[in-house]
Amino acid sequence: MKKRASTGTIEDLTPFFEDRCWMFVHLARQASIGVILRRGPSDWCRVTLWDTRRDKFQGGQWFHGRIYPDRCDISPDGRLFVYFAGKFNPRSEEKGYDRTWTAVSRPPYLTALALWPMGSTWGGEGVFLDNLTVRLGTNMPHWPHHPNHPPGPLRALGFAALKKGDPWHEAGPSFQNGWEAVLAPVNPNTTRATQPGEERLANWSSNGRRR
Repeated sequence: MKKRASTGTIEDLTPFFEDRCWMFVHLARQASIGVILRRGPSDWCRVTLWDTRRDKFQGGQWFHGRIYPDRCDISPDGRLFVYFAGKFNPRSEEKGYDRTWTAVSRPPYLTALALWPMGSTWGGEGVFLDNLTVRLGTNMPHWPHHPNHPPGPLRALGFAALKKGDPWHEAGPSFQNGWEAVLAPVNPNTTRATQPGEERLANWSSNGRRR
């Protein structure tokens, strides 16, 4: 892999495709910036920052655990990244992070500027309403943060803090960029009805484009 030492810019993307993996991209609404989440090999994830105007890539942090890309989001100006992750081991719980958590970082790194322990895979998503406001996937108006990772100037809201009918109440990640989730077809052989929150996504679509 060739790297430019001063900037960390990746000039050769061949290593990205040597191992079986998948990638998910979040694009900033007001900046030429994208965050690429790569999963693979195995239980490893990596964050890469994409300068979409110059088509340059900056390799970032590796994470040994699970990141849920459809529950992550990038701020409109591209400066912040909110992600839902889990390690599912006793050491994480001992440190007060629980098994899963939602955190805000500066991409392409995952060091938490703010963090909210969640504990399960229900909810946990983060959506930027603006550059300094994050809606968390919780039915509570406000969710307690980790004592070592206060939100600072960030404003964190739960569903209950938004008025009924507010378009941001049901907004998902990438909603601000015009992307909409496309549900996978329902299996007619399934005996149990699908409950809200259990729907499976086939892809994301915007004006006929897919990803």
